[in-house]
Amino acid sequence: MRAQDELRAAIRQMQAGDVAAAATLRQLLNAGELDAAGQAAAHVWLAESSDDDGFKLHCLQNALACTPDNAQIQQGIQALLAAKPPPPSLPTAPRLQSIPRVLGIDGGANGAASAVFVTKSGVLATTSYALGGAHDLTVSLVDGRTYEGRLLRRFPGMDLALAESPLRLDGQLAIAPASALTVGQEFVALGFGEARLRVRLTALEEVGAGHWLATSLPIAKLPDAGGNPLYDDRGQLLGIMTRNTMGGGMALALKISSILALAEQAQRDRQMQPGARCCPACGALARAPIYGGRHCESCGAGLPIDENLLAPQTDILKQLYGEAASHPCAHCGSRVGFHGGRCLRCGRRSKA
Repeated sequence: MRAQDELRAAIRQMQAGDVAAAATLRQLLNAGELDAAGQAAAHVWLAESSDDDGFKLHCLQNALACTPDNAQIQQGIQALLAAKPPPPSLPTAPRLQSIPRVLGIDGGANGAASAVFVTKSGVLATTSYALGGAHDLTVSLVDGRTYEGRLLRRFPGMDLALAESPLRLDGQLAIAPASALTVGQEFVALGFGEARLRVRLTALEEVGAGHWLATSLPIAKLPDAGGNPLYDDRGQLLGIMTRNTMGGGMALALKISSILALAEQAQRDRQMQPGARCCPACGALARAPIYGGRHCESCGAGLPIDENLLAPQTDILKQLYGEAASHPCAHCGSRVGFHGGRCLRCGRRSKA
């Protein structure tokens, strides 16, 4: 494979979030077989493999040395040198020595819901159904205290939403081992507001590729919009009740092992692509804000963006939005195309 082909393949890997491709970029640069434009591209994408601003600046300066007239690289360097303040964070809240077994979530599109901690750093799990397209939330403790929260990631196909809270935990999470589960076993599902529901396990691995626990609880009897933590008799967390159903309208619980894996993925994505944002509308991880875009490249919905967003890097956004021979948007004139009747560049509806 020629060096340029290897470079294109490595860039595609980086675009997909695979930072392991950085090793290929370094090999290509060391081999010296790329032309000036290829070297610049390799340095630019190498910068994306790290969250360290000093490393990013070094890479972009090397890229600019290869293509001195590249305005986009110059803009990237200027942005790093400007040392813009970090995005706003949630207010500081006290550390909790006693871990709440259930919390309340308000502010979602479908009413109040229950939630549970799934990391010691304050990440909560509830249902995607409960949040709908909401980004800002209120997290409630049983003692009446409330805190601001916000969406971290949504996985609509799993009916899972992960939310960030400012709370931190001193204690250890009690997670039930998967090997301890048996069909016919009884558990308790907690709802915020003292609801306690007895639940019997009716099926295991054969349901939904191992993500789900089939239960005896009719979905109509869930006390709220879902997210109710499911505990065994030892107080160990098995998962959360969702709005997904199996035959007969019985609610499915999402296993804690699946939730923890998705929470780890969401936190890893944030470390690898700190400028990306979860789209509240469709749940996709939108990379457009990294390059100054204000709308999700998957569905065209507006994104929650901080005031320090960089100026749009038009050429990169053109590629990200998949610009093609679509009819021009009547509002912004771009030809990026439409999804659900909305322009993928400006997010406004077509006048057609």
